[in-house]
Amino acid sequence: MNHQLFSLSIINAFWYYVVIVVLLLLLTFFIYRVIKDNLQLFKNIGAMSNFSKILFSTFLFWSPLLVPIILAFMAEAKIKDSIESEVYDEGYVLQLDPKRRNFLVDANYTLEQNQIQLDQLYQRKIDSLGTFTENAKNEIPKKVGDAIRSSFTAVQASLMNRPSYKWYQFKKRAKNKAIKRLNELNVRMTNQTNAALKESNEKFASNIENQLQEALDRSDMKVDTIGMKSKKLVSRTLVNLRKEAYKYVSGTYYTLKTAEHILNFLLIIAIIKSLLYVFTRVLYKKDSGVAFSIDYEPFYRKGELTKYKDRFVIPKQTKKTYYFKRSIGPSGGSQSLSFPQITRCTLTRLFSFCLPMDKIEMKENDYRIQLDLMENQRIVKYKLLKDEQCIFNFENFVAIEKGVKLKTIFRFELACFLFQKIRYSVAEGPGELILSTKGSCIISPEQGSKISQPLYRIIAFQKKAKFHVASTLKLKDVFFSDFNIVKENNANIIIDSSGNRKKYIGVVKFFWRFLIPFS
Repeated sequence: MNHQLFSLSIINAFWYYVVIVVLLLLLTFFIYRVIKDNLQLFKNIGAMSNFSKILFSTFLFWSPLLVPIILAFMAEAKIKDSIESEVYDEGYVLQLDPKRRNFLVDANYTLEQNQIQLDQLYQRKIDSLGTFTENAKNEIPKKVGDAIRSSFTAVQASLMNRPSYKWYQFKKRAKNKAIKRLNELNVRMTNQTNAALKESNEKFASNIENQLQEALDRSDMKVDTIGMKSKKLVSRTLVNLRKEAYKYVSGTYYTLKTAEHILNFLLIIAIIKSLLYVFTRVLYKKDSGVAFSIDYEPFYRKGELTKYKDRFVIPKQTKKTYYFKRSIGPSGGSQSLSFPQITRCTLTRLFSFCLPMDKIEMKENDYRIQLDLMENQRIVKYKLLKDEQCIFNFENFVAIEKGVKLKTIFRFELACFLFQKIRYSVAEGPGELILSTKGSCIISPEQGSKISQPLYRIIAFQKKAKFHVASTLKLKDVFFSDFNIVKENNANIIIDSSGNRKKYIGVVKFFWRFLIPFS
């Protein structure tokens, strides 16, 4: 491989190795944070008398996922090997070293051999034109171009033999039909290949014609040197085409290799997250006596929750500023386009249509703010205390009072794998956070707030809330049933109890989310 092609290979490989390093750093960071954020918990769990039973149950419930995981890795290796064998066996790539395959080296060798063969073919075609005369000087570029065009030979389709069978030989007749379809496909692909090769040959001939004509126009070239000039021009152009082809081949190769490593990375992340998900379902089962929380700091106080059934009103005497979701459109206010805390929760707000908001300053209004609710809809106002934090979904967002801080937090505690995510949207007081539900709701300290609830019904909770898992630990239920969680302390919680939200089903439903490393 010459110096220029080596340089092209290095350039194409650079971003490939950058991606590999980034993936390794992300995987290392992910594993480091899981260990670091759960170190004390792991020590406490290790001291539990039933620790070995928990581990055994985890592996038992998670082990069926090993089947698709192993099949995925095997399928990837099989597809990779079959494609490589097809490429080499069909002669698309020539193997330079009989003992060892190196795709880029072999691809360069193949392109080099093709270049030599084409160069020799074109040289013979040019030589066959004989000597040129001064009178036919202007016709020389066209003659050289036509000579190159005439060198094109169409590829013939390789068709499989189709013997005739008796009417009752059903299996063989079915196989014949499959062969017929394959032959038809082969013919179509061969025709497309011929068309592409013919077009490429035509472009090459036109390129040589134009370059020869330019050379003739620029100088008093002697007729007897035109043949040599044409051959040198063809050789130089073929070398340049080989470089471009190698650049494309090596770029495609590294792109496919990069995609392969990204998929492997996502699969490894999915394996870890799904394993921890099953482990937490076993660990935090209610009868285990172990509670989980997003924040293990001591719980000491909480703000006030108020829910509204038919109409939500902010009196005009309230001298406060609010930021409403633009699609809400409350009546009675003078609205102004605003981008509050634009650098906070940016992506989540963007996809939830909450990035720009309507700013309403109550001190400038002569009317109260009023929001008439749809049938069964509820509004919940959470009056956050100073430094109090609430985890919520922007799907349910209505408005915040000026002074409430929005933030995104990443947590890697085992509890987070029960929620199937490690990224959370948080509102921090002081101030009011206003949320909506699609139907009837339960809020603290109502009696229903301590009844076990499916995870999808909980739309917001105080960061210091503690929970247990209420579920049946059977293999079929881990994979195909949802689980409930039970709030253990007096922390605030908002539950959409309408039951008309989409219901998730076990670890299989969540596997797509496990593929996203930091979701």
